[in-house]
Amino acid sequence: MSSNNNSSASASVAANQALISLLVRLEVLIQQVLQVSSEEEKMALSRTIAREVNNGIRVHGTAATFVPPRLLSIAAKLFSAQRRTSAL
Repeated sequence: MSSNNNSSASASVAANQALISLLVRLEVLIQQVLQVSSEEEKMALSRTIAREVNNGIRVHGTAATFVPPRLLSIAAKLFSAQRRTSAL
């Protein structure tokens, strides 16, 4: 039983770290979006951000015991933007 608890705790720590690392990568991508002037580049970076958020939450979301609030904020903004786009 203790082995299961240790492995579950290790998985949670790894998932938490992965989500924190994801947030760091997203912050870099967001800065790139703010710096480029080409709309095509902005759209490509935005798609990359959406893909990274989706993959990170899908892969690590169930094992994580902590999701950085900023990551949740980014995910909520992406979801809202996708809903507006689908309504068009």
